[in-house]
Amino acid sequence: TERELPLFRKLTDRSITGFLPVGSGTSSLVRYVDAENGNLFETGFLQDVSRRLTNTTLVKIRDSIFTADGKYLINNYLNNGTLLSQG
Repeated sequence: TERELPLFRKLTDRSITGFLPVGSGTSSLVRYVDAENGNLFETGFLQDVSRRLTNTTLVKIRDSIFTADGKYLINNYLNNGTLLSQG
């Protein structure tokens, strides 16, 4: 039997700086950036487990912007008081 999708579901306990829904229906995923360390994670709407996609530490991220197709990500972060971008 098919599970009914909840109207709202908490996807993570982490603070995030940006996210992007990917796919549709029961195969939908959400990719998000952890504000604490800059790692990119992915989780499904029906799963309770997140999967880390990157292992690059980037601290003091202010915001993360995904391109519309989800292929690229730009992180804006502080480095010695200067706002920098990494993509």
